[in-house]
Amino acid sequence: MPSARPSNPRSTLGHSDAVPRKLAVGESGGHLGIEIRGASLDGEKTPTKVAAEDAEEKVPFFGSRYDRKEKAWVVSLAVALKLVVFVVAMFVNDCPRKSHGDCLFRSLRRFSFQPLRENPMLGPSASTLDALGALRRTRIIAEKQKWRLMTFTWLHGGAFHLVINISSMLFIGIRLAQDCGPWRTVIIYLLSAFSGSLLSALFVQNSPVVGASSPLFGLLGTMISGLIKNWSRYDDKLAALVTMSSIAMISFILGMLPYTDNFANVGSLISGVLLGAMSTYDPKNRGVNMKKESHSYGPKVFPVSLTKFDRPLTRVIAMILFIPFLL
Repeated sequence: MPSARPSNPRSTLGHSDAVPRKLAVGESGGHLGIEIRGASLDGEKTPTKVAAEDAEEKVPFFGSRYDRKEKAWVVSLAVALKLVVFVVAMFVNDCPRKSHGDCLFRSLRRFSFQPLRENPMLGPSASTLDALGALRRTRIIAEKQKWRLMTFTWLHGGAFHLVINISSMLFIGIRLAQDCGPWRTVIIYLLSAFSGSLLSALFVQNSPVVGASSPLFGLLGTMISGLIKNWSRYDDKLAALVTMSSIAMISFILGMLPYTDNFANVGSLISGVLLGAMSTYDPKNRGVNMKKESHSYGPKVFPVSLTKFDRPLTRVIAMILFIPFLL
């Protein structure tokens, strides 16, 4: 006589907290056979399915993929410092007294600008920039004033230079700080600025130049490196590349005007690309997976790549190339 079928098939599984998605029930030799295929909780995705969906999903390059707005404080600090330095430069310049009243916007009094024939970017005089730490051959070689390698990266040639730099810094820097974190962004900013200073010092002439655009090129290089390295992960990569190229082109044009230097921009861009190859992450491994898992009601599955660097060979090669660049 066949054995009676149990009223509750779940009791034969030994798992009271699992609901089978598909059951194949049959009787053989008086025993109940149940085949379980892909058992999971209602509405919960298996790790295999989650991994497959993650592989197909792409993220926006400039989109706010994770809530990390608090990470951008370092960009706000850098912008504030740039504004303070420019105000100090205009205060020291004191155009009405030193240029005998031949100034633009004389209503600003002490903060009025030099005439356009002297500074077409609406800024201080060459002597003021030189006194505040602009880069100049005689100062670097003859007088050994090495500190100018850092100070000239905070000086702007004029108001036009300042506005374009700050706008680009906010657009690029906030996104980079959200991805890489504030302290890594500070390291990229300072190292790329110093690299640009070194290259500029090799070609600078005996007229003072400033390099406030060079750290921006370092941040741009880092973002371009991250975009290329994770090209298949983004859905708006072409638009992102065009946007960053446009910012770089505008800054290069500014570098052709008096008191600005494109050698520093080139050096910072190269170092930024190398630093980006060392420091940027696969976007799938930062924030996206963590955000998905935080809304799951089942066991959390964290990818292995969250706990280690992706593409270690690329990072090592970039580091090997970057060290001689500084030396």
